[in-house]
Amino acid sequence: MIECRLERQGFTFDGLVIHRVHPSGIAMHFYIDFVESAEIASDKKGQQYLQINMKEDINKKSLGIWPRPDLSPDTISQAQAFVDEVMRAIGSREANPWQGMR
Repeated sequence: MIECRLERQGFTFDGLVIHRVHPSGIAMHFYIDFVESAEIASDKKGQQYLQINMKEDINKKSLGIWPRPDLSPDTISQAQAFVDEVMRAIGSREANPWQGMR
């Protein structure tokens, strides 16, 4: 399991489900099969933030928009490790779609 604690919210990933905890305490869960990609994106001003993009068949939503989890210099490496783990799992699921629960 990998955890990414940002200023206004937290994310965990257990290899199958991304858990997002909103500042209000509401938790959301997203199965890796519905995640298209994860990335560290930048806005027009150069502020970096964590963005998790969902597959088109569930309305092409992003999990990193509101409140947008801005990254500070202290959290960029933590967020990059999280992104790497999510992308590794996506690649693994694409190579072997019957792996784990479906």
